[in-house]
Amino acid sequence: MLNDLYILRNNLNLSQKKLAKRSGLSKTTILQIESGQVIPKIDTVCMLAHALNLSPGDLFNILVSGEDFAMKGEA
Repeated sequence: MLNDLYILRNNLNLSQKKLAKRSGLSKTTILQIESGQVIPKIDTVCMLAHALNLSPGDLFNILVSGEDFAMKGEA
């Protein structure tokens, strides 16, 4: 998942801190998702999607299938 959310976040010029603030998640949670330590629940995916201006379905597809950003992973 490091490759997934990390690449997406960096493509949008967002730091972990900024994404955490925009999503309402902790910076630790963002780090854990990016490093593959945790698989995000659907509510977490929804919060991240909103912060990234994506639909939850689009973000899920990006994270799971590597679509658009060559990413795979779960959070």
